[in-house]
Amino acid sequence: MIGLIARTPLAFLSYPLVLGFTIFTYVGVRFIGLQLPTGLLGLGWATMLFGNAMMILVSGLVSWRHYGARVAVFAVLNPAYWVLHSIADWRAAYQMARTPHVWEKTPHGLDEEESFAPPKAKAQRSSTPG
Repeated sequence: MIGLIARTPLAFLSYPLVLGFTIFTYVGVRFIGLQLPTGLLGLGWATMLFGNAMMILVSGLVSWRHYGARVAVFAVLNPAYWVLHSIADWRAAYQMARTPHVWEKTPHGLDEEESFAPPKAKAQRSSTPG
């Protein structure tokens, strides 16, 4: 069970490394003269493109089914989402290492003092002049 939970952050933490190796390989073969077998390069590019295309396709199909075509077109932005998610994971990992006892909460509209007050306290606050 822990493997299932830990894999998601680890996948996003490794995304910049994988992307960096891909870019380095492309630049190395094209401009630096890095010698790699052509079949290996082709297989690497095919795997990367197929994997990204499948994730975009699956996200598009699921969002089309649940929300319609207007939302499904945004599935093509998945690679940008992965980059942003990776940045957030690296930031969280840094914060966990630096200040492990600090929890940076995201406000979602329910963090207002008024939202958590019991109904009696809400009625009292609204009736007091002020």
